[in-house]
Amino acid sequence: PGERKLFLTLPFGSMPNCSIGVMTLKALAKSLLAWRTILALVVIALIALPIVVAVGISAPDPWVAEMQVPDVASSTEARALASRVKDQVLSASELEELLATEGEINGLLELANRAFPRLAGVAQITSSGLEVTVSLHVPENPLGGYLNFRAGVVPSAHGLEFSHSSLGKLSFSGGVTKRLFRFLLDLALSDDQGSMFIDDIESVAIRDQAVAVRFRPIENMDRRLSGLRDRFAAVREELGVLGDPALVGLYHRQLCEFDALNAAGRPVSLAAYLATAFELAADRVTIGNDVIAENRAAILALGMALGDGRIEVLIGSVSPEDRAGCRNNHSYVRLGAREDLRLHFIISAVLQAIADGSVSSAVGEFKELLDADLGGSGFSFVDLAADMAGVRLAESLLGDPSSARRVQAMLAETREEQLFFPSISDLRENLPQAEFELRYGGLEDARYQAVVAEIARRIDSLPLFGE
Repeated sequence: PGERKLFLTLPFGSMPNCSIGVMTLKALAKSLLAWRTILALVVIALIALPIVVAVGISAPDPWVAEMQVPDVASSTEARALASRVKDQVLSASELEELLATEGEINGLLELANRAFPRLAGVAQITSSGLEVTVSLHVPENPLGGYLNFRAGVVPSAHGLEFSHSSLGKLSFSGGVTKRLFRFLLDLALSDDQGSMFIDDIESVAIRDQAVAVRFRPIENMDRRLSGLRDRFAAVREELGVLGDPALVGLYHRQLCEFDALNAAGRPVSLAAYLATAFELAADRVTIGNDVIAENRAAILALGMALGDGRIEVLIGSVSPEDRAGCRNNHSYVRLGAREDLRLHFIISAVLQAIADGSVSSAVGEFKELLDADLGGSGFSFVDLAADMAGVRLAESLLGDPSSARRVQAMLAETREEQLFFPSISDLRENLPQAEFELRYGGLEDARYQAVVAEIARRIDSLPLFGE
């Protein structure tokens, strides 16, 4: 609608100065254009770089496709290595040598795979050193279903040294691998704790298909462990992964008050303690509190009071008021008229509440495999039934809210073990290694799986879990 003109007065003065001003504006425009181009390239790089890296580290196939199923021998080897690490590393007062065989390392990896099926790993020891390969099955995505990692540790008289590492298609030299390992360990442990542990390693040698790591005593171990506990506690409190310690303390107080009523310490069924905890949970849900949060707090409080006091480290400390009346020894609290079954049941329920069923099942199987070894009490399907029932209870209390509310109400109203614990009278226990392997083979054997399936069927048919 008509022509408009824009007049711009520039204070350049004479014609030469005006030419200089026009040239300056052109240079400025080119400079701005250049910066826009650079900025665009930076933005594109920031967007593209993660995609390029993701494509580089992802793969359609795993480097570790299958793993051995843990058996009595591998479980025993894994326990032996874990025990030596605890005894030697944490309490060393002079130069120590930690020896780890290929079988022991693979035993630990097999147990990890049993607890976390998406994670598979294998270790190989040769005269050239130790090489560990790990594959992680990641959720479905367009880039690839697996993250594969491999690293090699070589013999060295001058501390910990790597030969190489690979993350998918990306490869790193030994020097770069060590720097990355140091950085990640420091990031995880804070305060350069990772570097301190690495620097305490004096040498690495290969002898008789085993890795021998010589290390100096770790200075101020108590202070370091205390620092790690404090860091864990800070992360736990910040993220609130396991819920509110104050809420858990409320349930703990309720259990302690019930505990005080049994002054003589007469045998009491675990069912009575479950009813006490979930009666409180049902009341709190009635006034509008979240059923899953209340059930989780009740399970964790039961674990602290009747399972293992170390569970408190994971959850957070409860106040002295919430401890009043509680005994330290709860041997009189029974399940199936046995204290050990109460422990199996409660600890498995807690593991389910803080992890998942595969972890708690793996822990139970691992314990029974160890018991089947010489010196143990023998493999017990009775103990395994208590583990599985504890997992099933936690699943039902922490799953669908409407189902969780129904189970909560039933536990609050009934003090009978038959509500949640299956018949165990015909299940075999105290099986030594040779008899267990003769009768049931191993954890993947059809005969073993048939017994596990029967236990699961009995649990599913219980009044608490039936539809």
